[in-house]
Amino acid sequence: MSSKLGSAARSVFYFLGRPVNRWLRRQRGRFGDASHGLVDRTYFKEKHNGSNDKNKITFYSMVWGNHLNYFFSYTASSLLQEGNIPSLAKQGYELHYFIYTNPWEYEEISKQYEPCCTLLNKYMTLEIIPLPFREDRTPGYYWRSGLAQQIPRCIEENAMFFLAPPDTIFGNGTVGNALKLVQGKNVCLSAPHPRVSQENILTSKELDGLKRLERIIENDELVDLAFEYGHPVLRDAFDNKDSNRTLGGISIRRINDSSYSVIANEPTVYLANFVADDLKFFSGVGSPWDGRWMRLLFRQNRLKVVGSSDLFFCVELTSNERNLHPMGDGLLNNDKYLTKGQRYMHNYVFNSFCSVWRGKGKAEAAELEEKIT
Repeated sequence: MSSKLGSAARSVFYFLGRPVNRWLRRQRGRFGDASHGLVDRTYFKEKHNGSNDKNKITFYSMVWGNHLNYFFSYTASSLLQEGNIPSLAKQGYELHYFIYTNPWEYEEISKQYEPCCTLLNKYMTLEIIPLPFREDRTPGYYWRSGLAQQIPRCIEENAMFFLAPPDTIFGNGTVGNALKLVQGKNVCLSAPHPRVSQENILTSKELDGLKRLERIIENDELVDLAFEYGHPVLRDAFDNKDSNRTLGGISIRRINDSSYSVIANEPTVYLANFVADDLKFFSGVGSPWDGRWMRLLFRQNRLKVVGSSDLFFCVELTSNERNLHPMGDGLLNNDKYLTKGQRYMHNYVFNSFCSVWRGKGKAEAAELEEKIT
């Protein structure tokens, strides 16, 4: 009899307690959502990005010395591929190119690249801006000086801004795709890029044809060239080895003969739609283009990240002796950037995102990992 009473009591308790327990769980969940929502609303200061089609594009390069040869041979030549600047011109965009340089150097070296200069002037308005050289100034000073002029100009003229470093090679169609991805959204576009060996890749037949404006390099071919002529920081970015350079910000895995997964903790902004906050930022804290400014864009929900090399791909020419992030041991499977205390929230967000670089599957690309491992 007592067992029956105990069983009945438990049934009644279960019957009455179950809805109470459900209510408590819901309240706990709502409290958690409210508290996290408060943190989110405090941190994120979303800007209204209403549709605003822009018809003007400002291209921006800062270059002097021997880099002028790289600029004309590879950066300008890659921008002049049919899917980049010519495509934008055909679509009716108003294109301006501001080149910050030493005018006398530019005039002297540009004589060697007359076909390239002729095409640049055909498609866009070219303006050569003298650099205010001072012996006590670093390159960052000139970078900030240029931005201080171009950001307010872009805002006033309702123009987009395209960054074209003088040691960068863009795949065909990359620039045109970038415009399609952000047009009307008033956001910035970023993408990860690999470093390639400046000493080695310039010997390639493909780039020799690009330099002479006789060769088109599609994104998938440029991916293969990147791994064939990779800079040490790229070649050592595969995380399937215990010793690697993944703390430098990029972690790579080869998925098959033509595809690579890439975790990039600090992708670079190449296309920008500036607002007043950007001018205030760069006027006050220096020039961390790939660093703290990304945090501002992230907080204001003004940043898109390209996850496929089919849409956007470029490589940066770098000497084998420069930008060598140190090798580290015990880093098998690591894709984290620097050490925990050195990472910011936007680094954690980018770390959760996987990009895909897809090549044609040349034999050299398939053999690279075998050489590394």
